[in-house]
Amino acid sequence: MSAKPQAMTFELQVLRSHAEFPALKAAWQNLEAATAEPCFFQSYAWCGHLAEVLHRTNPDRYEAFVAVATTAGSVVALWPMSRQKRAGIWELRALDDPFGQFAGLIYADPSAAQFLVDAALSYVRDRRLADVVILDRVLEESPLFSALQAYGATCRSTVGAPAIETRCWPSFADLKSSRNKKTMKNLRNATNRLSKVGPWQHRATTSGAETLPIISATLRQRTAWLETKGMTAPQFRSAAHEQVLMRGQSWGMDAARIGFELSCEGRSIARQWGFRHQKRYYAFMSSTDPEFSHLSPGRVHLAFVIEEAMRQGMDALELLTPAANYKMIWTDNVRQLHNLALPLSTKGWVRDRVWDRSLRPAAKACYYALPIAMRWRTSSLDHTHSDAE
Repeated sequence: MSAKPQAMTFELQVLRSHAEFPALKAAWQNLEAATAEPCFFQSYAWCGHLAEVLHRTNPDRYEAFVAVATTAGSVVALWPMSRQKRAGIWELRALDDPFGQFAGLIYADPSAAQFLVDAALSYVRDRRLADVVILDRVLEESPLFSALQAYGATCRSTVGAPAIETRCWPSFADLKSSRNKKTMKNLRNATNRLSKVGPWQHRATTSGAETLPIISATLRQRTAWLETKGMTAPQFRSAAHEQVLMRGQSWGMDAARIGFELSCEGRSIARQWGFRHQKRYYAFMSSTDPEFSHLSPGRVHLAFVIEEAMRQGMDALELLTPAANYKMIWTDNVRQLHNLALPLSTKGWVRDRVWDRSLRPAAKACYYALPIAMRWRTSSLDHTHSDAE
């Protein structure tokens, strides 16, 4: 009679500074390649870069907190988080908050993921390192989502993030043929209108250095667009914003960045840039020239981006939030992301239930009820309008 296999035992390791990351680089990157849930926003390059920048710009309010599960000396799960001081209390958040798009962990074994969540939260609670856990954009049905729910976390809101699994289609033409025929006809008409204006060109940057001008121009244009709408977002208010987007070469960020630009008669009318990781493209930021809005440049440009990404061998495109109509013409797949909260103390409960769920939404509604001109006169004092999209 054969003996039953013994359950693996795991141990918890905690990293509290980006200076500790390089010692774990090889194991971290090996786990990125092996994980059941590949995600750029838990990668070594992104997390190392973000942890360094956010600590440098907010040394008294930010600390990296990376939980690692090991067995027999091997890293089998990793959860990148941070301690951030906001409104006078310490919160446990995603390491890259507010810049990341998916909060998650990477793992080689689901049981290791469950252990890691339980062990990390017990570690934080026992040492009183945070009053509340606030994790935005946790993927539904992921081990992290299930473990946090089991621990007592509640959902504050849910957002959709469209994704295109391009590996399902032999070619871009096959993908187009699967979509709504009327919508594809409208797209062809928009492209024809663009051609009548003048010669157009679409280009893709293949190196991080080439992408930097696109990032800079997109950031300026997106900021201006937000201002015309009287809107803002936490990342746009952060002093670290430009550094996060433009730097990180020493962590390997140049290899991750990729950009796309559509021009007409030599003038850039649409830009998009993002990250490539494990054969997935993450569409991080885009902008269009408002003078060409009648030509639907964003809609036309996205078609070129998808075609180019498929040509480069991407298995999937993560179009990220929100689930806008111009994205949904290409996919029926929307990943549900939940914003979760888990109070760990009385102060954390007050923060979550009284401020985040009651007073803050009311203050935000009042803010957006103001005329646009008045919003910007009060924006330097207001910190409640945190969601731009």
